[in-house]
Parts: sequence; C-alpha cells; structure tokens
Amino acid sequence: MGFFDWFNKGNKIGIHLVQIPNFGLQQEEDNAFHQQWISEDESLILSVNYFDIPPDLATLNNIKTVRDTYRELLTEAEGGLLQVDYINLKGYPAVRSIFKLPKQNGGVIYIGSITLPFAEHSYVIKVQAAEVGVTGMRDSSVSMQLLNSGEIEVGDNGFVGWFADPYEPSFVHGLLRNISDDEKYDAQFPNHPLSLVRNMLRKIEEEVVLGEDLKTLEPFKK
Repeated sequence: MGFFDWFNKGNKIGIHLVQIPNFGLQQEEDNAFHQQWISEDESLILSVNYFDIPPDLATLNNIKTVRDTYRELLTEAEGGLLQVDYINLKGYPAVRSIFKLPKQNGGVIYIGSITLPFAEHSYVIKVQAAEVGVTGMRDSSVSMQLLNSGEIEVGDNGFVGWFADPYEPSFVHGLLRNISDDEKYDAQFPNHPLSLVRNMLRKIEEEVVLGEDLKTLEPFKK
C-alpha cells in the first residue's frame, strides 16, 4: 500500500508527514512505512522510514547516554561511531548520527541517519554508502599527508593516535573512527562514501518538509 492509499483511508499520521526530494535518485520502494531511493550506480541508498510504535531512542535529555547506547550496539556488530548529536529539525528535536560498519567482502559501509522521535511514533531518514573497488584510499592519502608534515608518527602498532572514539578516547573496541574520517577532509574526497553521506544529510536537513499534523503528536519525553 502506497502512502497516498494510506492517507486516503483517513490516516492523518503516516510516512507522508516527512517528505524529502529524491535528489536525482531512482525510487525503488514506496509503501506506508518505507520509501527508498537508490543512485544509478547503486553506490548511495536513501530512505524514509515510519514506525507506528514508541521509539527505542534512549533519551533526548542526555547525549552521552545516547552515544553510549549506540556505541554498545555498534561494537557488537564490529562497527563504530563517527558522530551522534542532537539537532533541531525544522523546530523538532532529533538525533543526527553517522556510523561505520565493516563489509563482509572488505571495505566499509557508512550509515547516516536523522531520527525524529515522538511518544508513540518515530521517523528515521537514512543515508547509506559503501566503499567499492579499491578501498582505503582516503585513509592512505591522509595518513601520508600527516606523516610528511610531522603531525603523526609511526609507533609499534601503526600510526600513533590514528584511531580513537570521538567521545570516549579510552574506548578501543570495534571499528574506531580514524583521523581521515574528519569532516575537514571531505573536500579532498568529495566522492568518498563518507563525504557523500555527510553531504546528503546536510541537504536533507535543509530541504526536508515536515507536515503540519506532526504538531498533533505527543512529544517524546524521555
């Protein structure tokens, strides 16, 4: 059932209340709970997801708790945090996050999301891009730049300080953030999947259209 069918059945609350441009991507799925678009080369996947149940978000009052919760889940999947922050999405409190996870056949998948929670419903806008072909070029290039400039040095276990959780420097498990993941390097690597994810999240935050009926929903109070 498409979202127009859902709306015509008298449901004022649904996926149609969060709308984004297709950004030139091809729509692959469209139903009452999930819309998905994909790039022609299948390198980028964009989706809007509607959940008609209370969200599993830990809280909107303590970002450390949210980060700790996500970190624990990601570590179980051998992934890692790149960013977890509270944002204001067109007047509504939301969570912006970027994770990375290892691919089974090598390389990394980067997943960015914006979670818009309410007491009994939630929306998640998700962007996913994966390394394909030759992987690790961004890491290698940035590490060489910093090594040549003397900003990093080689230790017994590789580059000193290259890997670190962005919020808990003493945490050493999972697929940790590395220096080349920093946003300041996106301009050097505009087609890298992490750069694509960040850029798409920025566009979504600017261009998302939130329906007026969201104002009738009970706010998320945790």
